[in-house]
Amino acid sequence: MDKLAKLICGDDNNLGKLSDILIHLQKQITFYSSKSIESFTQQDEKVITNIVPYYARVILELSLTALIGRIDPFRLLIVEKIQSGPGYEVGKKIESAILWSGDIISEKKPESLDYKFKLAEINRAVLAGHIATVFWEPAFESASDSLCNDSYQSEWITTLLQISSSRGVCTYFRDPLQTLYSTLSKGVHQEFLMASPTQDVATVKENLVKVFKYLSQLGLLSHFVPAIHAKIDQGNAIELVKEVEIQLKNIGRVSN
Repeated sequence: MDKLAKLICGDDNNLGKLSDILIHLQKQITFYSSKSIESFTQQDEKVITNIVPYYARVILELSLTALIGRIDPFRLLIVEKIQSGPGYEVGKKIESAILWSGDIISEKKPESLDYKFKLAEINRAVLAGHIATVFWEPAFESASDSLCNDSYQSEWITTLLQISSSRGVCTYFRDPLQTLYSTLSKGVHQEFLMASPTQDVATVKENLVKVFKYLSQLGLLSHFVPAIHAKIDQGNAIELVKEVEIQLKNIGRVSN
């Protein structure tokens, strides 16, 4: 499933060390995406219910990390610098590591961007208010203008364009992705002491499709952000979304 990886990571050429990071993330997203889909082809119920939730969470984390890098390269370059340094030890926690809570989602309400605003108050979480104001909201407005016709034959693109206003785009992604992350994490951390109805084949399939859907939509929007790295042609991005959507349809469909 290299299509999702390309959509998320974009064109990784001529970006120095950031290119190296995006190439690595693209390979990882491709690997775990392919493995997750292959699991349903093999129809091994134990693999699907026990392993695919892990794959899905990894895809979620890798993809949003890549988007952080394309929006805010400094964040990933600092971590890479620490990891490649002589004092780095795999067994020790990196205080600067990318975290779901803080780098992806922020519980802190962003301060208003007015004349009293201080740079120390910037909320740089990729699905938080300040990034949404500067990146995602203008991208949605641009995408809405460009994709205003219905000739794309894509449910995922149609659903994306049904967001009522640009102010709602961050909530559209943040809330379901937070729910998916929490649900998938329970499988990763083995919290279930008995068989769980949320880990049956049908539900795992539904959650996987949702992960691909929201990431594809977010990836598409990223190529409408004016000030972002590794953009690809918007027409190509649209085709990638359609190809991912078609591929996912043979392992199940979810409602919008």
